[in-house]
Amino acid sequence: MKKTGKQTHTHANVSQLLAELQRLRERVSSLETRENQNRQASELLQIFSMNSPVGLFIVQDRRFLFANKEFERLLGVPVQDLKGTYSLAPVHPADKEMVRQAATRMLKGEAIGPYTYRVYNKGHRVRWVMEGVVSVQYQGKRAALGHSLDITDRVVAEQ
Repeated sequence: MKKTGKQTHTHANVSQLLAELQRLRERVSSLETRENQNRQASELLQIFSMNSPVGLFIVQDRRFLFANKEFERLLGVPVQDLKGTYSLAPVHPADKEMVRQAATRMLKGEAIGPYTYRVYNKGHRVRWVMEGVVSVQYQGKRAALGHSLDITDRVVAEQ
């Protein structure tokens, strides 16, 4: 049986469609793999941050967006109550300007080493913290990722 031009053209279209279908299947498989890897990484990050012995937080536009349980313990404020609050609110008045300047320098790209300052916890007790912050992109905007360590016992012992 002799193939006509129309049959050859249809056969070529079917072959192209099958090849495209295979490429789409491979792409979907790749996206599913990447989504699974992202989900696993996110879960590990969540486990790490919530079980860290160091207080972790994210500040954006001068407001807390995220804090872990250790940061909650340090300030004595539940994480859900901390979200959205002004980031310098717990800082001792005498230390606010120094902390603000450190954050400004960090957001401008300067390397900022750990620094110490005082905070008031929920019980209005002064706690000393050693903190470090780095600039990160979070939800498409610049933010500060910080880590705080309660050093009150060490400072009191030194005094």
